[in-house]
Amino acid sequence: GSAPAELASLSFSGQRQAAQASRLGEALFFTTLLSPKNSSEGPLSRLTCEACHFEGHIDGRVHFTGRDDIHLATKTLRGLADNLPLFSRGGDATLSSMVMAEFRVANQGENDVFELQPSHHAWLKVSQEGSRAAQVLTPQQLREAFLSFFVDFRHRPNPWALSRSSLDPLARRGLEVFRERCEDCHQAVESTRAETRAVPFEEWPQWLLDEERDLIWGAAFFSKTGIRPYVDPAGTRVPSLRRVWMKYPYFTDGSSATLEDVLARFRYRGTTVWHHYDPSLDSGSPPSALSSEEADALLATLRYF
Repeated sequence: GSAPAELASLSFSGQRQAAQASRLGEALFFTTLLSPKNSSEGPLSRLTCEACHFEGHIDGRVHFTGRDDIHLATKTLRGLADNLPLFSRGGDATLSSMVMAEFRVANQGENDVFELQPSHHAWLKVSQEGSRAAQVLTPQQLREAFLSFFVDFRHRPNPWALSRSSLDPLARRGLEVFRERCEDCHQAVESTRAETRAVPFEEWPQWLLDEERDLIWGAAFFSKTGIRPYVDPAGTRVPSLRRVWMKYPYFTDGSSATLEDVLARFRYRGTTVWHHYDPSLDSGSPPSALSSEEADALLATLRYF
């Protein structure tokens, strides 16, 4: 997908400056530069983004959000530029607002507006090698760099797909099941940033095998599928299924350990679906489950996502 519109006003000009900004943003992500005045002494803890998002993906844990009694499993931070709004509650409509919030959160709302002197930080010395190093990095430059990094921080190519020239028959059958049971929510679109045309079903295989392109397999709207507590009155934002085979545990509450369990819990009645069905909350006829053949086919397909 294309870079977000908010990048158009960046003060960095040219590809070299943009690349340097992204390297600075990478340092903000993987080191403690995001909160340089915080302490790690005694009971205090100065964390990096990677403390919860290992290598930019997930860490296998379910975390307290600080809101009510809501605990959520971490999500990958790769590919955010084309997958808005952000968070399960859809709380940020742009990457810009997320970046501003992360500086505030990392610094507990205090001292989040600061300058950095690259000469005082070893990581910045490395990131600026071979370029004209800045004497001082301003708060605006730091935020622009963080934004630039997230635009560049995309999913790595899928090794399973790279090792194949075509989808195997079971995976092709899985695409048919996916279209029938899943795509109403997990949509085959390039971006959720705006109204975009869904990629036709006939083109799905070539997208799954193309190392340069990715579909979102998600949506910008909210849905109630039985996984509680809901983080928004409308439910939970439909998540992207890109690299879903790398994620553990599954669902916002982390209640499924494997994709097999995710599919075993799936229920549907017409166009209504549940990822966790509670008969005490439903007065209709018993919903249907996936057949073993459908579940096996979907598992084969999801390897390519």
